[in-house]
Amino acid sequence: MKIFLTGASGMLAADVIPELKAMGHVIVETDAKPRLEHIQVLDITDAKQVDEKINAASANFVFHLAAKTN
Repeated sequence: MKIFLTGASGMLAADVIPELKAMGHVIVETDAKPRLEHIQVLDITDAKQVDEKINAASANFVFHLAAKTN
């Protein structure tokens, strides 16, 4: 399955992504402040950008792991 995931640079995603990949899923990783090159920039407060990225990814599922901290 293909999974579109927000908050890919966060603590929860650090545990979830390796498990999903180990199960054979393809992950489209996004974050407002990517820590790695393969993570796409996504501002989840911009509804138009979110819609465009999700539609372009053609994913089976969306995992919303982004969170505001501090």
